[in-house]
Amino acid sequence: MSDPQVETGWLIEKKAVDGSPEWCCCWSGGFEWTKDSLKAIRFCRKGDANQVAELFEFEDVRITEHQWG
Repeated sequence: MSDPQVETGWLIEKKAVDGSPEWCCCWSGGFEWTKDSLKAIRFCRKGDANQVAELFEFEDVRITEHQWG
Protein backbone atom coordinates (compact mmCIF):
# COMPACT_ATOMS: atom_id res chain seq x y z
CA MET A 1 0.00 0.00 0.00
CA SER A 2 1.35 3.42 -0.91
CA ASP A 3 1.87 6.21 1.61
CA PRO A 4 -1.14 8.59 1.44
CA GLN A 5 1.15 11.52 2.30
CA VAL A 6 3.25 11.02 -0.85
CA GLU A 7 2.03 12.71 -4.04
CA THR A 8 3.12 11.47 -7.45
CA GLY A 9 2.92 13.36 -10.73
CA TRP A 10 4.44 13.76 -14.18
CA LEU A 11 6.31 16.96 -15.06
CA ILE A 12 7.59 18.45 -18.31
CA GLU A 13 11.33 18.90 -17.78
CA LYS A 14 14.16 20.54 -19.69
CA LYS A 15 17.78 21.35 -18.93
CA ALA A 16 18.58 24.95 -17.99
CA VAL A 17 21.60 26.74 -19.41
CA ASP A 18 23.61 25.72 -16.33
CA GLY A 19 22.62 22.05 -16.85
CA SER A 20 20.22 21.83 -13.91
CA PRO A 21 16.62 20.71 -14.48
CA GLU A 22 13.73 23.13 -14.92
CA TRP A 23 10.03 22.30 -15.06
CA CYS A 24 7.13 23.80 -16.93
CA CYS A 25 4.90 26.11 -14.88
CA CYS A 26 2.15 28.56 -15.73
CA TRP A 27 2.37 32.28 -14.90
CA SER A 28 0.48 35.27 -16.26
CA GLY A 29 -1.50 33.15 -18.69
CA GLY A 30 1.53 31.58 -20.35
CA PHE A 31 4.15 28.93 -19.80
CA GLU A 32 7.46 29.59 -18.09
CA TRP A 33 10.17 27.42 -16.53
CA THR A 34 10.99 27.04 -12.83
CA LYS A 35 13.75 25.33 -10.86
CA ASP A 36 11.19 24.64 -8.09
CA SER A 37 9.38 21.37 -8.79
CA LEU A 38 6.66 22.37 -6.31
CA LYS A 39 5.62 25.19 -8.68
CA ALA A 40 5.51 22.96 -11.77
CA ILE A 41 2.34 21.86 -13.51
CA ARG A 42 1.63 18.30 -12.35
CA PHE A 43 -0.05 15.77 -14.58
CA CYS A 44 -1.74 12.59 -13.32
CA ARG A 45 -0.76 10.65 -16.41
CA LYS A 46 2.41 10.63 -18.47
CA GLY A 47 0.36 10.71 -21.66
CA ASP A 48 -1.27 14.00 -20.67
CA ALA A 49 2.12 15.64 -20.10
CA ASN A 50 3.28 14.31 -23.48
CA GLN A 51 0.23 15.75 -25.22
CA VAL A 52 0.79 19.22 -23.72
CA ALA A 53 4.49 19.15 -24.65
CA GLU A 54 3.59 18.20 -28.23
CA LEU A 55 0.68 20.64 -28.50
CA PHE A 56 2.84 23.60 -27.46
CA GLU A 57 5.83 22.28 -29.42
CA PHE A 58 8.25 22.34 -26.49
CA GLU A 59 11.71 21.39 -27.73
CA ASP A 60 14.33 19.31 -25.92
CA VAL A 61 12.02 18.27 -23.10
CA ARG A 62 11.32 14.98 -21.41
CA ILE A 63 8.49 13.79 -19.20
CA THR A 64 9.64 12.80 -15.73
CA GLU A 65 7.84 11.21 -12.79
CA HIS A 66 8.23 12.91 -9.40
CA GLN A 67 7.14 12.28 -5.84
CA TRP A 68 6.64 14.80 -3.08
CA GLY A 69 5.97 13.99 0.52
